Amino acid sequence: MKDRLDRYLSVRREALLTEAELVETSDAEALARALLERVMTARATRASHEAAFELQAVADLLAKLPSIDSANALLLILNDEDAVVRLRAHDALRRWASGRSDDLVRAATSFLESRSGPAVRELPSLLLATADPEGPAPMGLLLRLLDDPDADAAAEAACAIAATDDPDAFQALLPYVLDPRPLASAGRGPRTVGELVEQLVATARMIEELATSPTVGDA
Repeated sequence: MKDRLDRYLSVRREALLTEAELVETSDAEALARALLERVMTARATRASHEAAFELQAVADLLAKLPSIDSANALLLILNDEDAVVRLRAHDALRRWASGRSDDLVRAATSFLESRSGPAVRELPSLLLATADPEGPAPMGLLLRLLDDPDADAAAEAACAIAATDDPDAFQALLPYVLDPRPLASAGRGPRTVGELVEQLVATARMIEELATSPTVGDA
């Protein structure tokens, strides 16, 4: 056991030192482009377990590089079918987007022009989590996701829009109250996008009424 633990720690230490050397001594743009190519190769040609390992390791490294190609590569990783890989990419994108939420919006917009897949369902919560707290929410992109052919992506977008502080958020949601698109992840909850939006709007109205109604002492 001790030998294996020593070997593990030695390999881990070497990996961390190599990562630090790469980040500190490489041109960030060139390294990000090389990693982007690595991601595309891993997703196209490797066995699933090998690709999953490589994509997770690459995601951690990409999070430390400020290049826009880092975001492009991480969005590709976020589009992987492996849920564990997506979770690692989601976390890496949150770290990468700290202080550069506008860059993430641009990268996500470009991504949506040519791709679909699991990443689309991850984007609304990611955009909301990384939005500048002092600035407006990325409503344009969230509304675009609300119209996505993937109903579950649209549902995630509706929830994200409802969670923003945008004063026009619920006016934007109202046209979708009758949206018949079925939700694959319905379970015991809303069965369609429209039912979900109806619940979100009703909840918002109830909260608004409670906030504006007089208290017992004021009555």
